[in-house]
Amino acid sequence: MAVSWRSWLANEGVKHLCLLIWLSMNVLLFWKTFLLYNQGPEYHYLHQMLGELS
Repeated sequence: MAVSWRSWLANEGVKHLCLLIWLSMNVLLFWKTFLLYNQGPEYHYLHQMLGELS
């Protein structure tokens, strides 16, 4: 049985929107941390622990 767009939006739309926002925030935090790890000298000890020479 097909569900109308309005019905889906009223029942599931908010849940999906919250999930999308939550996932977007996690992706942004991951990239921020990743870029800090690759650029900052304060993360040099992590490079040493992982065996990467820079």
